[in-house]
This record gives sequence, structure tokens and C-alpha cells, in this order.
Amino acid sequence: MRILRFLLSQDYYLEKSGDLEEAYADLLEESGPFRAKVWLWLQITKLCLGIIRMSIIWRYIMIKNYFKIALRIIRQHKEYSLINIAGLALGIACCLLILFWVQDELSFDRFNKNADHLYRIVEDLNFEEQTLHIARSPSALAPALLEEIPEVVDSTIYLPAPSMLITHNDKNFYEKGIAFVSPSFLNMFTFPLVKGSQDSSQEDLSSILITEDAAEKYFSREDPINKTLRINNKQDFIVRGVLENVPRNSHLKFDFLLPFAALENMREDVGIRWRPVMGNWGINFYFTYI
Repeated sequence: MRILRFLLSQDYYLEKSGDLEEAYADLLEESGPFRAKVWLWLQITKLCLGIIRMSIIWRYIMIKNYFKIALRIIRQHKEYSLINIAGLALGIACCLLILFWVQDELSFDRFNKNADHLYRIVEDLNFEEQTLHIARSPSALAPALLEEIPEVVDSTIYLPAPSMLITHNDKNFYEKGIAFVSPSFLNMFTFPLVKGSQDSSQEDLSSILITEDAAEKYFSREDPINKTLRINNKQDFIVRGVLENVPRNSHLKFDFLLPFAALENMREDVGIRWRPVMGNWGINFYFTYI
């Protein structure tokens, strides 16, 4: 009865429940409580299915009528309808574009496992007339923060290099995606290796890590591990590992990773005139991450 009261209008419920109660009472006397209850539940089930079917049919009929009325109004008021439909379409398109843009912006660097704990150090340069906010900092800052501040778990230095010539056999390309990093870089950021070993490249100043795209570009189907790449026709580096391609939504873009300590012998190639490169507090040239 509670099911019927929920599904039916008051008048129809009183009529239907009364009929069912009378039939149920007669069947109870004739066949016993079990058959009577089974019959009653079958009637309730049939009634529910019929109500659902009729509800679907009537909804379809109503929607069909709505469409007919809408088409009739559009035909009668073409200019007005065109303005409304165009405005609605433009509004929806703008909302979707804004939504996709916001989602894309918020997705940057979220692939890093330590995304919620990674920070880039920014610096204020105070002059007499103005203050400059820059993301560059001295090379001595990263190790000093790690040593002197207990809350800093790890730190690394990142320096994107200008375009340099990379050569392997008869393949020569000027590459912009070259970066110098300190050993902790791959421990802090999530750029997985697909080949080779990170450990063998951390202390070896002649090592280089490359992405899958770079490996395909210079070595085709060959195994690039322990192969040699020459930079600016001066220095040879041995490929110690292949990284997954850097995700599109990463603010760090590179195809080649070189040890930061190797920068000492390549200062002129990246435009650094001052020495030493490491442990220098006087040059705001590098990106520091903690």
C-alpha cells in the first residue's frame, strides 16, 4: 500500500487499493496467505511496470510536442530565433573554451609525485627606484638551503641552455632543449627513465640523459645507451639513460639533461663569463627548486 501511495494520485490510489484489498481478502480465504501474498506482489509489480511505461510514453509525447512548438516558433520568428540560438551557441562555446583553458592551466606539473611539495625560489632585487621580481638565483643557494634549513628535504639547480649543436655520426642539429641539472633533479621531479640508470649519470661529468624523441632522432632504432653525442664540436657525452618524453603540461621543457658540474667547462657555450660556476653567490643565473 505504501508503494501504491507513492506512485499513484490520491483518488486513483483509493480506488486501486480498495480493489486490491477486496481481491486479496477473497484469495486469502480460498487459497491461503502464501498464494494471496504472491498474487498481491505480482499485481503490484505489473502496476509499477505499467506506470513506468506510461510515464516514459507520456514524456516522449511531451518532448515531441515541445520540439514541434519550438520548430513552429522558429519558422514564425526566424530573425529573433536566429539571434537567440546564435547567442546561446556562442555562450556555450565560450564557457567550454574557458573551462578547457582553466583545466589545462591547473593541470601543469601535476604529474609530479611531489607536486604539492615542490617550490621554485623567486628573488627580489631591490634598487633605489624599483624592485625586480625574478625567478633566477645564485648557484650557491640550493645547497645552502638544504644545509641550513631543516624543513628543506632536497634542492636542485636547473639551467636551460641556449641553442647548441649536437652531433652523432652524420646527424647534426641545433637543439634548444638542453638543460644542466644537479643530481637531485630526477629525485624531486617525476621524469621516469625507460632505459639506463640514473645512478650512473649523477657523478659522471661526461654523461647525458636524453628523451625518447631525442633517442629516435639521433639513433633511430639503435640502443642509445653508451653511445656518444658531441656538443658544439667540443665535448663528447655518453648517453647513460633514456627518459620518457616530457609531458606537454610541464613548465620544464628539455630533451637533453647534462650534469650541472659539467657547466664549469662549458661556460662560454651558455654565455657565463664568471667563475666559479658552482658555489657562486654573485650571479643570479639559475633556477633553484626545493
